[in-house]
Amino acid sequence: MHGGGKWDGWAARTYYVLGLLYYLYHWLVIGGVVGLVATAFAFYKRSPELVIILLLGFSLVAIAVGCGIWLRSAKRRLEGPNPGFKLLSLESSYKVCGDGKYHATRRIIARSVRAGADSYKHKFGWTGSGPIGIALVHSTPPASATIATDQLGQKTCVVQFKRQLANGEQIEFEYAMDLIDDGGTAKPFLTTNITDWISKELIMRVKLPDDCVAYRRGIYMSHAAEIPMWEDEVRRGSSHEAYWKISKPRPRYRYQIDW
Repeated sequence: MHGGGKWDGWAARTYYVLGLLYYLYHWLVIGGVVGLVATAFAFYKRSPELVIILLLGFSLVAIAVGCGIWLRSAKRRLEGPNPGFKLLSLESSYKVCGDGKYHATRRIIARSVRAGADSYKHKFGWTGSGPIGIALVHSTPPASATIATDQLGQKTCVVQFKRQLANGEQIEFEYAMDLIDDGGTAKPFLTTNITDWISKELIMRVKLPDDCVAYRRGIYMSHAAEIPMWEDEVRRGSSHEAYWKISKPRPRYRYQIDW
């Protein structure tokens, strides 16, 4: 992750500490297993009974707590919109075309974690006030893309695969949306809410308008948070593109580019 200024201080430490805590269950289970091995070795060497009891107690507690954290994390993942997938990479792009026209794409590489998964869903918000068109750019395996709207007006992109997927099958697809803002209400930002488990990277791109000289990047600790836990400002380069690559984005965090 790139950054400067505030990113070099407490915010960086907080972000990475929270990231380590998210994977705490790995260390607890590993520590518990190591403790069991040490317990067996202590028993073999006829160490004092108190040492054996303490080692065994630590090992069992560490494994129990680690498994509990893992089960809670797995439950949250299953409550997401796409429990049948583990996302390897997500790339979201947004282009300001001018005259109230915008173009957005979303490219995903994922792996099925169970047999029978057959669709990918993405809820999104659009601050503009005009029609939205969607088209599938490519997909392996073949699929179709549509936009569904519920009774509350919430829009969801649905990528429906032509067949059910096998467990462990890797897929790659991309869809594009053309957005029209007839009323001029579209706000200048691109947001990605991490509702799915992304194991490798998130990439965000924005093709900026010609009069934009800088953009801001912010990390929010929840989808509804108003104050970022970290932010920085980046001068626009000659490509007129805002670019942000985040390794292993945190679940339930929000990553946002404003201009």
